[in-house]
Amino acid sequence: NKASPIIFESSRINIFEVSYVETDIDIQANIDNFDSYQEVHNKISECLKKFLNPVNGNFSNLGWSIGNLPRENDVHNSIKPSNGLKWINKINIFYKVITENGKIEISKKKVKNLKFMVPIPGIITINLDVNEA
Repeated sequence: NKASPIIFESSRINIFEVSYVETDIDIQANIDNFDSYQEVHNKISECLKKFLNPVNGNFSNLGWSIGNLPRENDVHNSIKPSNGLKWINKINIFYKVITENGKIEISKKKVKNLKFMVPIPGIITINLDVNEA
């Protein structure tokens, strides 16, 4: 038998399943002029898709570790450098746990109780208001 001595001598093996949590983000922000609307919208969308990537996202580009989810402050900091963005009014994050029966919405409070979870990108909604001087 070729089992590792550690496994062979152990009387117990812990197996767990990772939960995938779809992370939907709704952003309301202001820009300086209407001409940059589509460009700013695309930049924010690209930033968020890259940031939310479970394998090579996050600020470190090393992905999200099991048990960590992006927070509003993280999302704010990931899109803050977007050119043409005047200010961010509101960021809302909604979570859905993926199950074999479909997606189930879960509150921020309850999602924290899932110890073995990995965030995956969900629906990104970006609403930009124009405040031209």
